[in-house]
Amino acid sequence: MKKGIQLLLLVLCLFSVTFVSAKKYTCETVDGAYYGKDGKEVDKVQYEKECSTHQCEIVGDTYYGADGKSVSRDTFEKECDASVVSELPDTGSHFSPTEIFFMIIGSIFLLGGTIFTVTSRLLQN
Repeated sequence: MKKGIQLLLLVLCLFSVTFVSAKKYTCETVDGAYYGKDGKEVDKVQYEKECSTHQCEIVGDTYYGADGKSVSRDTFEKECDASVVSELPDTGSHFSPTEIFFMIIGSIFLLGGTIFTVTSRLLQN
């Protein structure tokens, strides 16, 4: 009798199992993940390229013209009346030898003045 009940429960369990298929996301963001046109997980740039319309925009390394199609850089500049700067100039600070010399001299005077003041106050006490 026990085996019959176990067999019956096993059969009922097999029939009650439902197969759940994973939902396929197309051009959606779910829990911070981006899904492209084919439903595969992609990065944000690829998602923007596949799922959004762009006019006169640069997304990643792709240029979009006035009609929203992918175009070359030259076509982009003509259609969108824009200039693309590919390399930014180095605008970091650079010190000339003269500036370095005056910084060192100024530091020496500042240090000397501080030492002189401290020493003279200590000698007065």
